[in-house]
Amino acid sequence: MAKFIKSSGCTLSVAGTTIVNVLGGSISGWSRETTEVTSLSDTVKKYMIVIPDGGEISVDLNWDGSESSHSSLTALMGSGNEVEIVVTFTDSGNETFTCNGYLTGLDITIGSHSDQVSATATFKVNGEITVS
Repeated sequence: MAKFIKSSGCTLSVAGTTIVNVLGGSISGWSRETTEVTSLSDTVKKYMIVIPDGGEISVDLNWDGSESSHSSLTALMGSGNEVEIVVTFTDSGNETFTCNGYLTGLDITIGSHSDQVSATATFKVNGEITVS
């Protein structure tokens, strides 16, 4: 029987601080590109794989600027410091994706009269993602 991982209970930690009010997110763009290495004597194209790109980690939040984990994001946006990012999938035996990265975007959205204020924080992965 196929097993699936529930997103309920997953956590995001940035620089040792657990970010609260997370609605969802993604680890995207984690890829290995190729470069063409075809020579003039080849009769078919040839490629080699190049170093990986860790991509980006994005999270959607119910924004509360007075919440310390959210104010730490605004401070991080101002500082530009590299931080450790840990995504934990609690329904899979606490599998973690750990990497270093930079906060490259903090988009805060003010909805209509009855909507909550939301935000999307985007981190560029710098280096390798370790899965454990």
